[in-house]
Amino acid sequence: MKKLLIIVCVLLAGIAPSAFGQTYDTLKIVTFNILNYPPSDTTAKNPLYRQILGAIDPDILVVQEMTSSSGVTQFANYILNAVHPGGYSYAPFNNGYDTDNAMFYRTSKVSFIGPQTVLSTALRDINGYRLRPAGVTADSLDIQIYSAHLKASSGYEEDREAEAQILRNHLNSLADGGFFIAAGDFNLYNSATEGAWTQLTGSMADNSGRLYDPLNSPGNWHDNASFAAIHTQSTRTTALGDGGSTGGMDDRFDFMLLSYNFPNAAGWDYISGSYTEYGNDGNHFDQSINDGTNGAVPQEIADALHAASDHLPVFLKVRRQVTGPPSLTLTAPNGSEVWYTGTSNNITWTSQNLNGTITIRLKRDYPSGTWDTLIAGTANDGLHAWTATTPATEYARIQIISDTQTSVRDSSDANFAIRIPTVTVLQPNGGDEWTIGQTDTIKWSTTGVTGNVRIELNRSYPSANWEILFGSAVNDGSEPWTPTAPSTLQARFRIYSVNNPAISDTSDGDFNIYPSAPPVIMHDPHGDVELGWVKFTARVTDDFPDVTAQMFYRKAAAVNFDSIEMASSGFPDEVCDSLNLGYGLYQYFIRALDVELQPTYTDTMEMAVSAFCVTHLSYDDGSAELFNWSEHDSFIWAVRFTPPQVPFTLCEAEFVVAGFHPDTAHSPVRLRVYSADGSDGMPGTLLREVVRGSVGNVIGGLPSPGAYTSTVILHDSLTDPLQVTGDFYVALENPATFAEAFAMDTSSANAARSVMFDPCESQWFAENGVHEQSRNGNRMIRVRGWAGTPSGLTITASGNDAILRWQPNGAAYYKVFKYLNAFSPIEYVATTSDTTYTVSGAISAQIRTYYTIVASSAP
Repeated sequence: MKKLLIIVCVLLAGIAPSAFGQTYDTLKIVTFNILNYPPSDTTAKNPLYRQILGAIDPDILVVQEMTSSSGVTQFANYILNAVHPGGYSYAPFNNGYDTDNAMFYRTSKVSFIGPQTVLSTALRDINGYRLRPAGVTADSLDIQIYSAHLKASSGYEEDREAEAQILRNHLNSLADGGFFIAAGDFNLYNSATEGAWTQLTGSMADNSGRLYDPLNSPGNWHDNASFAAIHTQSTRTTALGDGGSTGGMDDRFDFMLLSYNFPNAAGWDYISGSYTEYGNDGNHFDQSINDGTNGAVPQEIADALHAASDHLPVFLKVRRQVTGPPSLTLTAPNGSEVWYTGTSNNITWTSQNLNGTITIRLKRDYPSGTWDTLIAGTANDGLHAWTATTPATEYARIQIISDTQTSVRDSSDANFAIRIPTVTVLQPNGGDEWTIGQTDTIKWSTTGVTGNVRIELNRSYPSANWEILFGSAVNDGSEPWTPTAPSTLQARFRIYSVNNPAISDTSDGDFNIYPSAPPVIMHDPHGDVELGWVKFTARVTDDFPDVTAQMFYRKAAAVNFDSIEMASSGFPDEVCDSLNLGYGLYQYFIRALDVELQPTYTDTMEMAVSAFCVTHLSYDDGSAELFNWSEHDSFIWAVRFTPPQVPFTLCEAEFVVAGFHPDTAHSPVRLRVYSADGSDGMPGTLLREVVRGSVGNVIGGLPSPGAYTSTVILHDSLTDPLQVTGDFYVALENPATFAEAFAMDTSSANAARSVMFDPCESQWFAENGVHEQSRNGNRMIRVRGWAGTPSGLTITASGNDAILRWQPNGAAYYKVFKYLNAFSPIEYVATTSDTTYTVSGAISAQIRTYYTIVASSAP
């Protein structure tokens, strides 16, 4: 601080110095955890500490985490005395357990009165230093400073309490009325739960050594935004490789506590408001100290604090009254401050031995330019509120002048900045893609803005159609928002100060608000089933809840679809319903609608419903030991069947596939029937081809892994069954992406009926393990139908009756069956030993009916 002191000597009048009243001797005392100094590379760290301590300009400095005597020498020579050559000395280094304390002092202000006090604890020593003002011989003005680094980390509260008790017991032993300060890295989290806090500040039977917090801010300091303005650790959120802690500014670990003899009119007085966590502007909770703009120090200082140590330095000022001439001392702004236009700030000063009013002036382009008067003739009360105005500048200084003694004046020691407050939209700022229903975060930054902000959205920029999203949002830099309809490709945000709407910003470019994705349906195409209730299931997922699902169905010959609502089955995302279906071929599909009425459809699928036949042809033992599959490779697996009697009518085919648990999606299967008239008796003429679903549509999925049987009803229209007159093949392949795995029985003797088609060679091979792609066993494909139908069946009318005649095939009896179409049940009519049978009333009924004659050895 620059002071112009005027000493008037009038020899004739004989005025003594006491006529000027009192002035003050001020000490700035600093504590700083300097993070294991010296580091391996002092060339990187030393300039940072020079920058920080050069700005603070301490009179007395105690540090923690000093590791060696050589480190003390380096710190004095290359940091403190590099800024003020020859200005600092230090106390002898005490090498204790772990890292240690050190003390440096400005020799023009104080002297060190040794020896130092060493208080041993279970971890680190506590060191005490006695200092005496320069030019003073009496010990009544000595200040004793104790530097401590208490046990770190949560869970060690009892260890810290034990260390603090050692210090309190020592302080209680000192003479009453002494000036002592406890400073350092105390690692305290919560005054209510830390016994160390009680030991240092609590009232006891002996209060000689009791201390107090100049900030009077007890509480739960840890990770508590309410104490953001007094946190001292950590300056960084990411590790810098120097052993420092991370996590951002969220702890008050560093303290300076005073004995109750401060203030003392006859000695030292704590200067109220001088307690400073250097670099903490209160706006970096849980952030690095140099994140964005720092309102307490210039950016280069913030960067130095970030890189030098994980702790901020803490300082306070004490003063003692001494006789001196009149003076003015400007205390704020005194350099490095940032004041924002439109915001009221306090110009503060102190005065000694000075009466009358003062004038306050401003220079915006120091050292050039002129001094502009802000106010003349204001009371010399130490404070004047001033609302900063434009133009902005980085080179401003304030000057105060006594109106009665104009030579008594003081100016800012260094430049301070006058800046225009800003709001900056960070996200979305152009080109972003947000989705309706998916929460994202609006982000912004502000400098010099007090109070809340207002957030608005424009969906058709550059129109004037702004909608208010948040009328008064906390100005913390982020606000979650879930986009709503309608969608747009021309959206922008605008954010401005509630207190000063002229301070605002808009997204630099358009961003997009897209509709959410439509629902996703997973459904296993349904296989053919037996007459009765049929269950359908699907899994439907979406970005939002409340998705609805419907199944649309019809008989294949119908024009219009009917529909049913599919309700939740109780399993995650699964819906289901059942239909009581009669005979026939059906088509169906599933539709899902989300809350935005966006639809999703499955493909239209087919399934058949019929009564199952009795005659069963199979060449496997019913157990599956092997599975094969192929995705779009046109591999085909088939089994050759020999009818027990010809002609043989095929009713349906069965095949066995692999099921998994939890159930995965199953695919359609292509089933073909071939005559065994190909080369070497391999599949030849294609007789029938259908595509059907396989297994699945079980609530909750298939109950366990294993082999599951699916059925395909064989027909080529709604009326005609399939008859074969000799050996035939039933073949399977995968037409879809999700490949079914077809089962094989390898535990029983090979019936020499299973074959496979290799698309690479375009040839059929026996499944006997000889060909590299074949496996030795019986493919689990089966058929059902009826056999023994005599030939030459004719139907002739006789009045209202129908007469059935057929050629004998040597059977003792013939059974007459009828059915209406391929899906209706086969109905027994009669048994006869003759080759003719009369159906009474069949003509007059005028109902299209099919008849089948089956040979039998029993009536």
